[in-house]
Amino acid sequence: MWSPDGTQIAFVTDGFGTSLEQLSFGNYQLAVMDARRGGRITQLPHLSNAKHINPQWSPDGKSLYFIGDPGGISNVYRLSLADGAITQVTNVFTGVSGITALSPALSVAQKAPRAVFSVYTGGGYAIQAIDDIQTLAGGPVKDLPKEAAALPPLDRESAGTGIAAVLNDAAQGLPQEGSVDLASAVKAYHPKLSLDFIAQPNLAIAADRFGTYVGGGITLYWSDMLGDHSLVTMAQVNGRISDFAALLAYGNRKSRLNWMVGAQQIPYITGAFGAGFDSAGNYVQQIERLKQTNRELSGIVAYPFNRSRRIEASAGVSQISFAHEIRTTTFDPFSGAVLDDRTDDLPAPGPLTLFSTTAALVHDNSFFGATGPILGDRWRIEADPTFGTLQFVTAIADYRKYVMPVRPFTLAGRILHVGRYGRDADDNRMYPLFIGYPSLVRGYDIGSFNASECGSSSTACPVFDQLIGSKLLVGNVELRFPPLGLLGLGSGYYGVLPIDAGIFFDAGVAWNAAEGAQIFGNGPRKIISSAGASFRMNLFGYAIGQMDIVHPFDRPQKNWMVRFSLTQGF
Repeated sequence: MWSPDGTQIAFVTDGFGTSLEQLSFGNYQLAVMDARRGGRITQLPHLSNAKHINPQWSPDGKSLYFIGDPGGISNVYRLSLADGAITQVTNVFTGVSGITALSPALSVAQKAPRAVFSVYTGGGYAIQAIDDIQTLAGGPVKDLPKEAAALPPLDRESAGTGIAAVLNDAAQGLPQEGSVDLASAVKAYHPKLSLDFIAQPNLAIAADRFGTYVGGGITLYWSDMLGDHSLVTMAQVNGRISDFAALLAYGNRKSRLNWMVGAQQIPYITGAFGAGFDSAGNYVQQIERLKQTNRELSGIVAYPFNRSRRIEASAGVSQISFAHEIRTTTFDPFSGAVLDDRTDDLPAPGPLTLFSTTAALVHDNSFFGATGPILGDRWRIEADPTFGTLQFVTAIADYRKYVMPVRPFTLAGRILHVGRYGRDADDNRMYPLFIGYPSLVRGYDIGSFNASECGSSSTACPVFDQLIGSKLLVGNVELRFPPLGLLGLGSGYYGVLPIDAGIFFDAGVAWNAAEGAQIFGNGPRKIISSAGASFRMNLFGYAIGQMDIVHPFDRPQKNWMVRFSLTQGF
């Protein structure tokens, strides 16, 4: 604390009475540093067996007020710098205190004899004021034993376990001098990776008109003790060995410049189903299967400007291969016996080799609750040029805002644009952008459509086709609140369980460069939207269980949908 004339600094130190050789530490005392004389430090008079914290100068600079506990209860005291006399100012039985024993709890005005301090009372903390602190200083303080505020045991020889004395002895449990060779006992730190946690594993077994399906996956996170090095491993099987997905990534955060290298293979599989009778009267089923496999090797660097803003850059090479097959199964219409079962490979586009770079500016000062952000804002501006067989630039602009107009309600909003621009932005060999994911516009999941919504066309589904394109624009608004905490079911913000409820409205549009975004009017591209309620719960500290009750406005075949997943909203 600077003195009123700016020549001295009063501070708290345990340097007086501390011996590093004996591992003993002194009480917190007051000292003054003289800024005019090369930083000379002077120890001030002190009370025995007491702490001295939170020094505050008097307006005239002739005294210091501080918090001390010579009798075991913290109160405000005054130290006269002229004669070293210490007098007691307050006599609060519950103590002048902050949240911890060393928290500041006193503030003295510099242009008036007024002071405020916090007092523990009624199970909480209250602020009290003194209008004339100079007139309250009493007589000199007598030294009291440290335990004067505690009731002594009836028999000091036999009562208690002596744990406090052992804890206060810093040398307790140390080896005898000379019994350990310190040169061999002290070793340099070498990072070793160990398993941190396992992400939510999954296993799926199903049978439908496309056949049987067995799949599953697991993700493991590894790091060293200091968190400077991390390793992510992921493996997932999707029915066939050839359809496996895998990821291996190593990250280094030892310095301010963070970097990561990784390799991955991710398959994207779509298909179609048809059935009918052939010219011979046999019943025929056909399953068409299209697969796109992305293989990528990339490197990423990130440099933080501060705790909320950073710049990212990456470079990588990827190969995209395609496969197209049709499986035909012929059945006897009377016995149901399989007459023929064959799989034919159909022509598919040639593989693509792409070189990509990325540059992004990222900002995030959001404050998270148990299930998601409740205050602050987050945004990302990114450009991803791609070269090679195809040439285009992917642009990403993502802005999210969280405000709390009235506690405990949070109003969350997001605007997201992702688009491919350039010569090959609309090349049909690229996997299209899709706005029907649950994290974008809820109620339009791929697996939720049926044939009745597609009309009579056998080659296209207009209701579904309007959800894909080379560009998309999405907006979301959600009012979030903790329902159990709002109803008073339990203590704290969330109540007995960390459940977050929300009322949302989602809207979005996808389009290609050739047709443009027909946002208004009768064109093929219109805004699709949905509304409903969402419930999220924190599971084990990191997984989020989410249930959405959705009304998709642009799907006449489905008025309401209920969906549950282990995911986290925007």
